[in-house]
Amino acid sequence: MGTYGGTTKGHPRTPTMILEGNDMSLTDLEVKDARPQERPFKLNDGKGLFLHISPPPGKKTWRHRYKITGKESVIVIGEYPDMTLLSARVEGEAMRRKVKAGINPSKERQAVKQAAFQEKEKEVQVPINSFHLPTLKGRQDTRQIF
Repeated sequence: MGTYGGTTKGHPRTPTMILEGNDMSLTDLEVKDARPQERPFKLNDGKGLFLHISPPPGKKTWRHRYKITGKESVIVIGEYPDMTLLSARVEGEAMRRKVKAGINPSKERQAVKQAAFQEKEKEVQVPINSFHLPTLKGRQDTRQIF
């Protein structure tokens, strides 16, 4: 079939610019109109990407399910509407590439957070002996704090 409105496969669901030939199941309208229910539920988009909708107030989060070393895991990609459907698809594709290369996205994210925490800890850490107690009659008190 030809293209229709800049898309392939004859329907407006599959953008030509990303993941050509992939039959995506969600549309922007379906994501926007998804309403919370009593229990959490998922709207699958395909290839491991899904929108998780929690009970009222109905927080919507993009998540990606992947399997690495025989273990299935889920990672949160972002929150709707801060992250659009197209952005979630791009991020999901990046996750798939990492998994295919043998990189665990969750472990990688933890390592990045840990490195940032350690860097921040180095900035904040000041030697205890660098603190001086208030001066007494023009002299500096040099007593140890501990």
